[in-house]
Amino acid sequence: MNGSETANYELPLKTKEGKQLCLLLNATTRRDHTGEVTGVIGIAQDITGQKTREVEIERLLSEAMQLIETANAPIFGVDTELRINEWNQKAEFTSGYSKDETVGKPFLEFLVESARPAVKEVLIRGTGFLHPL
Repeated sequence: MNGSETANYELPLKTKEGKQLCLLLNATTRRDHTGEVTGVIGIAQDITGQKTREVEIERLLSEAMQLIETANAPIFGVDTELRINEWNQKAEFTSGYSKDETVGKPFLEFLVESARPAVKEVLIRGTGFLHPL
């Protein structure tokens, strides 16, 4: 009511039946012919379905991360520069290197030196990275 607008505010709304909805609200002041604020007009969009899908996606991602972390096989991930960005518990157990010791480091440094060129080529070719490292 102080004259400033509110954009994209998530408003939890309870229906007559008690169901909770999530509305995306944009609000602006309502003024009379003299410019005095007389109230607020809100325009909302029901984003309940979207919010429900976001929660479900988050749950599935969490389950996938838990599966990766506790898998009975070493699992690692690398970024486009072949720096380690994932190192599961089995990778820790197998290699002796903790996640803290590996994440952010070049993956090739953890390989036998003679194997590095071939592994680098396989990773570049297999991942579709466009630039050689």
